[in-house]
Amino acid sequence: YRKMIVVMVLTGLFSSLEDTLYPLFNRYALDHFIGEHTTDTLPVFLALYLAMMLAQTLVNILGVYLCSKVEIYVSRDDLGEALQYRSRRQL
Repeated sequence: YRKMIVVMVLTGLFSSLEDTLYPLFNRYALDHFIGEHTTDTLPVFLALYLAMMLAQTLVNILGVYLCSKVEIYVSRDDLGEALQYRSRRQL
C-alpha cells in the first residue's frame, strides 16, 4: 500500500496548494479587472483559472479513488487474517 499512500499524500498536498491559489486569483481579478477597469488579460486569466479547477478536480478524484482502494484492500487483508486465525484455532 506504500505507493498508493504516498500518492494520496501528494494529491492532498497538491490540492492544498491549489486551495491557497484561489485567493491570489481573486486578488488579481479584483485589482486588475475591477481596479484598473481593463480586460486585456481576461482570456489568459480564465484559461488558467479553469485549468486549475480541472486539475484540482482530477487530483481530488484520484485521491478519493486511492483512499477507497486502500480501505478495501486493508479490510480484505484483515478479514483474511481473521479467517486464518480462526481456522488455526479450530484445529
